[in-house]
Amino acid sequence: MKEIKLTIETLAPIVIARNFGDRNLIETLGYIPASSILGIFASEYIKQKPIEHIERDEAFYNWFLNGKIIFTNAYLFYEGKEFLPCPFTLQKEKTDNNTIYNLLEPSDSKDTTAVNEFVNIYNGKEVKTKIPETIINFHHARDSRIGGKSTEGKIFYYEAIKEGQLFCSYIIGEEEQIDKFKKTFLSPLKANIGRSRNIQYGYIRIEIDDKVSNYDDLEIENEFTITFTSPALFYNKYGYPEPSIETLTMYLENILNISKGEISIKKTFSKIDRFENFISVWKLKTPLEIAFAEGSTFRIEIKSNSFNDNVQQNIKSALMTGIGERTYQGFGRFTLNMLTENEYTLSVYEEKTVDKPTECPAVITKILTEILKKNLLESAQKLAQEFKLENKPSNSLLGRLELMLRQSENIKDFKNKINPLKAKEDLENCTFNNKPLNVMLEDDNYPNSFKQIKDTPYFNELSTLAKECSLEIKDAFKEEVYKTYWLNALRAMRKEGD
Repeated sequence: MKEIKLTIETLAPIVIARNFGDRNLIETLGYIPASSILGIFASEYIKQKPIEHIERDEAFYNWFLNGKIIFTNAYLFYEGKEFLPCPFTLQKEKTDNNTIYNLLEPSDSKDTTAVNEFVNIYNGKEVKTKIPETIINFHHARDSRIGGKSTEGKIFYYEAIKEGQLFCSYIIGEEEQIDKFKKTFLSPLKANIGRSRNIQYGYIRIEIDDKVSNYDDLEIENEFTITFTSPALFYNKYGYPEPSIETLTMYLENILNISKGEISIKKTFSKIDRFENFISVWKLKTPLEIAFAEGSTFRIEIKSNSFNDNVQQNIKSALMTGIGERTYQGFGRFTLNMLTENEYTLSVYEEKTVDKPTECPAVITKILTEILKKNLLESAQKLAQEFKLENKPSNSLLGRLELMLRQSENIKDFKNKINPLKAKEDLENCTFNNKPLNVMLEDDNYPNSFKQIKDTPYFNELSTLAKECSLEIKDAFKEEVYKTYWLNALRAMRKEGD
């Protein structure tokens, strides 16, 4: 088997969309999936050979359809170090961020939390952590992609991996196939990847280099750990994806050529991930499948009488090819004995300081203002549904109040219209929480919609951001909140009487 290294540089922000998240925010993965890299080279090959029925081309079939060549995920490459997904067994103490514990081994760890970053382990006992730098851009939404006209008031956000960063990936296969592959594609190769790649996103450059991975001198004992660096997909005996100890054991027995019952999984730290891919040629997504998430770690023991040179060689071969299904698309990649110590020292890169602008851009203030307004009005509408009077006035009086409110220019104008009402006594007899309706209508600060949402974490974030933008929100939108609340409350009471 031969291996070549790909160094991918982001020349523009790239968006590799996650399968979940807020509907108005497209979040990006922190790495470049192998399936996307495979797609880049497949597209480039088709450009070079624009023939009918490309799937019948021997090289195309072997490289991109039949799995003769294995593509791997591209992870962050920073200062000459490759950063892989953090094993779930590595956790840091909440009160001491400088110490990381390997939960596979006995330790004095107390209350720990996940690292949730990509890691590089070097010098035996030090762990460097790093995540790709990202940016967030907002765009106008469109109801119709054909018309090209944005919909007023609708926006969405793209989280994107920032330009100017390096990622590292590998292509693995038989020497003959790899040599032919390398001659087919010139280096460097420029391409587009991810969401909105035909406009401002997704421009990358790929450098192709030789790399020799030699596991001949790797010493393996009958007890070892494997840590998946990409999602690992396993099918049960019925052909369905099943990330379980039983299916993993079954695959290991088959790959290592070991009899059933000779291999056991002693410890497990794993999570389940759900994924699907988009096939641009089909314009469709692949079926949703479940797999062990990257970072899942397993301690494995093979009985001494079954552990021999052939088993060791099979483990070394699996390090090149991966384990499980769809390995040619980057699934099932793993490292052997990634963690050997009980404790590690955390070494963090210094964050780059960014100068804050002296003034907030007007467009940001406008967007934040609309977000605050929307949340306050929605809160007022919900509060209005809870408004229940003990002695409800007649529907005609409620309708008259609603009409007066609609025609009033502001709260003061509405109050002036209420005072001369002959039915004012009827309003005094209608109470909510022992408070007369006319008193509530004349209260400028009723309802206190601000109070209802101020305690939520979301509003606290908005409030902090508003201060950064010098936006005063104490009495913001009082008129709109008052009118929205009472129109909904009056309308709801009238419907009860119908």
